[in-house]
Amino acid sequence: MPNRLKGRRQIIIIIYIMVGSVFFILGLIAIIVGAIFIDGWVSWLVVIVGVILQALGKMFSQVEVTGKTDETILRLLFLASYIDGNNSEEENKYIQEYVKRRGLSEKQVKIIFAKAGKSTEPVAIPNDEDEKMRIIDEIVGVLKADGVVTDDEKDFLETIADMIKIDKSKALAKLK
Repeated sequence: MPNRLKGRRQIIIIIYIMVGSVFFILGLIAIIVGAIFIDGWVSWLVVIVGVILQALGKMFSQVEVTGKTDETILRLLFLASYIDGNNSEEENKYIQEYVKRRGLSEKQVKIIFAKAGKSTEPVAIPNDEDEKMRIIDEIVGVLKADGVVTDDEKDFLETIADMIKIDKSKALAKLK
C-alpha cells in the first residue's frame, strides 16, 4: 500500500480523536454552564446534552473497541456510519437490522454504548477468520447502505482490516 494512503488513514484516526476531544470538552462546558449558570428545567436539558456530548467524545476518541464480537461490530458500525460526515437513515436502519439479526435487546445495546464511552481496554481481535470476516461484512453493509461509498469510507475499511489482520484487498473487494 502506498505511504500516502497509510498516512491518510492515520490522519482520519487523528481527526476522530480530535472530534472526540471537542465533543468531550463541549460536553463538560455544557454540564458546568447548565449546573451553575442556568435555572429551571433548561439547566437539566443543558446538563443532559453535556453528558451526551461527553459520551460521543469518548466514543469518537477511541477507534479501539472492547470485548465480544457483537460489541466490536456495533461500535464499529456506529463509527462507520459517521465516517463520511453524514449519518444517513439507511445506515441507521442497517445498524438496527444488525441489532435485530443478532437478537440483542435494547438493554444490551444501551450497555454496549455506555461501555463504549467509558472503556479504555484494548481491541479484542477475534482469532477466528470467520469472525474477522463477519466484522468486515457488517462494516461493508453500513458503508454501502446509503448507496455511496466515499474514499474516507474505503480508508476506514482498510484501517479496520489492517487492525484485525485481514487482507485489505479482500475487504475492499466486498465493496464492489
